[in-house]
Amino acid sequence: MYYPESTGTYWPFEIEFLLKPEELCSVTGVIKGYINTESHEKGKIIRDHPLQLDSFSYEHLLVLMRKLRLEFPLRYLLQRELAVEANPKRLKLFNSWIHSISGGFPPIFSPAIADEMNKRFEKAQLDSPFRKMNDIEKYICIHYRIGDKRTNFKTNFNDHDGIFNPEIFAEILSSIQKSKSLPIYVISDEPTVALKLLREVGIQVETFTGRSNIWRDLFLASQAEILIGSWSQVSQLAAICVFGNGGKSFLPLSSKNGRSAKWRIPSNVWFSPKILDPSHWIYQAP
Repeated sequence: MYYPESTGTYWPFEIEFLLKPEELCSVTGVIKGYINTESHEKGKIIRDHPLQLDSFSYEHLLVLMRKLRLEFPLRYLLQRELAVEANPKRLKLFNSWIHSISGGFPPIFSPAIADEMNKRFEKAQLDSPFRKMNDIEKYICIHYRIGDKRTNFKTNFNDHDGIFNPEIFAEILSSIQKSKSLPIYVISDEPTVALKLLREVGIQVETFTGRSNIWRDLFLASQAEILIGSWSQVSQLAAICVFGNGGKSFLPLSSKNGRSAKWRIPSNVWFSPKILDPSHWIYQAP
C-alpha cells in the first residue's frame, strides 16, 4: 500500500512505470483523520493534514510511537509488518510469518539489483541511472534540496533541520582537488534558487540544460564523477548509482542527531551539515 499524503507533504507514487502489472497493488492508502477533497501540488505541505492540526490525532500517536521506538515492535507483533526504518539488518528478520514490509528503505548496492533496475529503465525507454554512459564529460554534481524544507520551522510535523548552508558545499569542494578542473552542476527541486545560494558563497556552478524532472535529475546525478548530496532519499539513491558507476559521493550525517546512518555505501564520505538560520531570507520566500 502506498500513502501519498503520509508524511504531511504530498508525494505521488512515482515508480509505476518500472513495475509489471502483477507487481502493483494499491496506491490509495487512507490516512486516518484526513479526507482528500482537493488536488495537491507535489512536494508541498498539506495544510489540513492531521499532523498540522493542534488537536491530537492518530497520526500524532504514530509520531510519538516512532520517538519512543515502539513502532517497530508493535507493528511486528500486532500487524505482522516488518518496518525496516532504514536499518538493513532488519531485512534479515523477514520470514513467512511476515505479511508486509514497510520503509524507510536503506540504500543498498547489489550488482544483481542494479542490473535488473537498468533493464526496467531501458524497457521504459528512459536514461538509466544504473548504467554509466561513456560519452558524458566528467563533472561534479551537487544535489541541493530546498522545496518543502522552506517551511521546516513553521509546521508541526518536521525534523526542524532546515535548508543546508551553501558554505558546507563550498568547504567540501575546496577539499576536492578535482573541483579545480571539473565543471560543477547543481540539481534541485528549485534550481534557480539553488544557483543563487551557491553563487552567493562563490561556487562557480551551472544547471544542466533541458527540462528538469526527478528521473532526469537522478540520471544526471548518477553520471557524476563526484556527487555532493543533501539529507534526502534522492541523494541516497543517486549515491548508490554513483558508486555502481565508479564515482564517489559525499553525504551528510543526520542533521537531527549528527550521526551517520546504519547503512553504508563503500565510496561515500560522510560530512557534518550546516543549516541556514531560521532568519535567512530563504524561509521567508514563497
